[in-house]
Amino acid sequence: TLLKIFSLPRMESDYASESFVSDGDSATSATTSKQPRNAAAIGVLASGERFEVPETMSVLAALVKPRSWRSPAVLAWITACLSTIATLFLYTSGYIPKAFFCVLFVIWRLGYNLGLGYLLNGQSKHQQFLHFYQRRVKPSPQLQSLLQSSVVFEDDAISYDPKSFPDAFNAWMLFRFVVMVVLALDVVSYFLMVIVYWE
Repeated sequence: TLLKIFSLPRMESDYASESFVSDGDSATSATTSKQPRNAAAIGVLASGERFEVPETMSVLAALVKPRSWRSPAVLAWITACLSTIATLFLYTSGYIPKAFFCVLFVIWRLGYNLGLGYLLNGQSKHQQFLHFYQRRVKPSPQLQSLLQSSVVFEDDAISYDPKSFPDAFNAWMLFRFVVMVVLALDVVSYFLMVIVYWE
């Protein structure tokens, strides 16, 4: 469903090697030389153009596979989770009250229900997240470099270059990191609240 929202309305398991046109670009990019032949699927843009989609890592795989730890986004995600867990030790030491964990859980649950819901609704109706990528991330060499170094595919032999993919796919990869952080901290904050209120 995320792929559909980001102008990738369907996926096909069989594909032929062909070039694709990046969303919003007039230049074609040959996937035969730049993209893997063992891609998991073919993405189809709203315009009908196709491109090969490498298999992405699941959230669990990104957590347990050491090679994914070279990704700045994954490292930031893991750091955020560990920092949140560390608040439990501050509680046991008497530095923060029990109610802190209720507030923490409410914040991340609202981020999950309202925050992600708002992003998905805006993307579905107005392509807001895609436009954000095109206006804020794509023109910035620093942000493009950060995104490029953050994406790790399941096949380590495949390197990610945003210029070789349409904007819709790049925006989807960026959105995945947002979801990863929100969902992980929602789960962590819930279990921390359960632990401190367990009687």
